[in-house]
Parts: sequence; structure tokens; C-alpha cells
Amino acid sequence: MMSAEGSVRVDASPRAVLEHVCDLRAYMALDHKIVGVYENPPIDADGNGFVAEPVEGGSLVTHSYRFRFKQPVGPLIERYARNWLQQDLDDELARIKEHFEGS
Repeated sequence: MMSAEGSVRVDASPRAVLEHVCDLRAYMALDHKIVGVYENPPIDADGNGFVAEPVEGGSLVTHSYRFRFKQPVGPLIERYARNWLQQDLDDELARIKEHFEGS
């Protein structure tokens, strides 16, 4: 299995983060792996979801990926894509921070 995880603190409320992340068409600009969106998942009236945590001065956004590729080529794909996935995740977190803070 190939996985990557990272977190970034952004100067935005958890609700603002969730509204943006759950609007997958808008989020496509930050996550280049999204190439098509067929429906957007809803969030509840309180802005609760599974991607943001409030911290002093904003929100802690944690993003993770897990991929499992089938045999026989799976291990080969994972070996070559592992570093790419972590770098892509780090770049995506930087784009998230820039989106909310404009730096």
C-alpha cells in the first residue's frame, strides 16, 4: 500500500475549509489529481465533516492518501510513485494554505 499524510494550519474557520473542500469543482484547482466531479458531498448545518480541526487562529487541515495497486504490477507502481505522492501532497497543502491566506 502506498500512503502519504500531511497537515497545515490555515487562517480560516473549519466551516470555510469544509465548504471549499466539499465543493470539489472549486477544490480541483488545489488538487490536481481530481480530473472529474460528478457530485458534491454535502456538509451539515454546523459545518461538520471529516477534513478540518479548529486550532487557535484558524484550522488544522490534515490530508491523507492511501492507494493499493493489484498484483502483478502493483509493487512496481508503488516503488516509483511513492516519492511523487508525498511531494504532490506537500505541494497541495501549500496551495491550500495559499488559497486561504493569500501568501
